[in-house]
Amino acid sequence: MSVERENAVIANEIILRINFRFAQTGDLFSPYAISKVEILDSDAETVLETISGASIINDSLGKYHVVAAAIATPKTIYDKWYFTPAVGATEITRTNTCVVWEVAGAGAVNKILTKPEYKDIVRDKMGLDDTALPDATIEREDGVTLAEKKVINRLVAADLVYTTILEGEDALFLRMAAIYCICALLSKDDAQGKIKSEKLPDYQYENFKIDRGKRENDFWDKVDENLCSITGYTITKKLIDVIEGTEETTEESSGSSSPY
Repeated sequence: MSVERENAVIANEIILRINFRFAQTGDLFSPYAISKVEILDSDAETVLETISGASIINDSLGKYHVVAAAIATPKTIYDKWYFTPAVGATEITRTNTCVVWEVAGAGAVNKILTKPEYKDIVRDKMGLDDTALPDATIEREDGVTLAEKKVINRLVAADLVYTTILEGEDALFLRMAAIYCICALLSKDDAQGKIKSEKLPDYQYENFKIDRGKRENDFWDKVDENLCSITGYTITKKLIDVIEGTEETTEESSGSSSPY
């Protein structure tokens, strides 16, 4: 039997993946039980964190991962796995090394969109430059932070774990879902800001509302389209319906008029 590290992904969390294989054949297998995983400090003795129960996630046959808390300073840490290979066998341990080069910053750190290039994609999708849509606006809590939370909540509702999708074939769909979610949120804010700043005649106001509403809904549709492309995602109800609690529409409501 062999235990191998698949990878360790460092972001605002440390994702530690492990594979269990039969030494003779190299085939993957799932052990009878994994009781806990200890995250050890650089001395390989001091326990920084203990992970157990449902927090030890079985991705597929023989493949597991845990999510450890961020580390404040760059250093080498260790993840020590306690497992029982088969019924009646003695519990054994395997320890892996993880070198942490990057650490979490003082502020919030993105969970899905970890590369700064995502902000240029958001601007491209919205047709705005960095003057009209600066980084600070995208990085606000009601921008990327809220967008990622909405996407992650949808995955949870579909019994999926976002950390298992950060890599592989579905990772692009996950990132694009979060990007389009930012666009939808910011599109609504942009529309509200323009309504407040521009005194429009009634007919222009109504047309503006319809156009902006359709643009926002198009972004929500793109969120759903990308989420539905993720393996195992089976939710059919549109995200916009969940958020608003109503059916999606771009029709003007009767009796509405410009507030000016």
